[in-house]
Amino acid sequence: MHNKVLSADGAGAIIGGRNIQNRYFGLSGEHVFRDMDLFATGPAAAEIDASFDLFWNSPAAVDWQRRMDGMPSSSADQAPRWRQQIADWANKAGLGPAGSLADDGAAVLDDPGMIWAQSVLLVDSPDIDEDAPGAGRIAEALKRRLPQASESIDVEAGYFILTEDAIKAIVAMIDKGVRVSLLSNSLRASESAMIYGGYWAGRDALIAKGQAVRELRGNARLPLHPGVQGAQPQSTVHSKMAVIDARYTLVGSFNFDPRSANLNTEIMLLIDSRSLASQALSIMRAGWHADHSYRLRHQGNETVWIDGQDDQAKVHTITPGATWLDQVVIRLVRYLPARWLL
Repeated sequence: MHNKVLSADGAGAIIGGRNIQNRYFGLSGEHVFRDMDLFATGPAAAEIDASFDLFWNSPAAVDWQRRMDGMPSSSADQAPRWRQQIADWANKAGLGPAGSLADDGAAVLDDPGMIWAQSVLLVDSPDIDEDAPGAGRIAEALKRRLPQASESIDVEAGYFILTEDAIKAIVAMIDKGVRVSLLSNSLRASESAMIYGGYWAGRDALIAKGQAVRELRGNARLPLHPGVQGAQPQSTVHSKMAVIDARYTLVGSFNFDPRSANLNTEIMLLIDSRSLASQALSIMRAGWHADHSYRLRHQGNETVWIDGQDDQAKVHTITPGATWLDQVVIRLVRYLPARWLL
């Protein structure tokens, strides 16, 4: 299970790629993740809530209270103390007291920033027997929908590890005139050299076709919460987001890799709105800036990383920040048939 959902009474829900941990909110002071979440209300929120119930009531779900029986202190006993700790932390961070959706619902619906649009929820089944490896519902839906793009596909993804079939499908779309752009992680922003090596094949296929590929620097100065002090932490793309034809926005938990396609359960929301797509593209383009990311292109038969812009740009002919061991791992993963494991 890789789903990321926060649902409140079926009236409002947050969906995206963010895990519930301080560092995923830029609050740890050690690591900041570039991520994307959507708040949904109306039918979309009800569908997201129903997907939560689907997993909650699944035979694969375990009753945590039963597992806690016989232990000195149950989670219920600790709940008041945890609530107070959260309230104290929120006040210290300047977030203010938590309200309720019931109290603030009218304000949410009247917010001029809300965009009203049609959406489709894509969600895998928790039934392990039904969804055997290779039969992920979201993966199958994307195989049908992405080739329908007629103008552009803009992707921001921390994981972009494509199978040979997926690479062929994207190249076929490019050959039909569809423009593709990608923002992913540089080696220093990535979780490991193995993950970085696994993404080379898809990345290089895009570069070879003249498409725009950028990699976030590990020291990119992404915005932090004002309450966080100290040196700029490591930065990493953790988003799972795509914009299709500057009209359809896809956000959720699905990484563009074999694990999300074949092993994990995932959830994504597809929204038909040029206004929302415009906002999503603006967020993406902020990450494209030369202060935050490298631009990649081919020089002869090799990939180079362009660091900076105009006359101040520096060209790296080897992976920026790579040690000799990193280079060995990257090349091993690149050439061995192991991408399906990543």
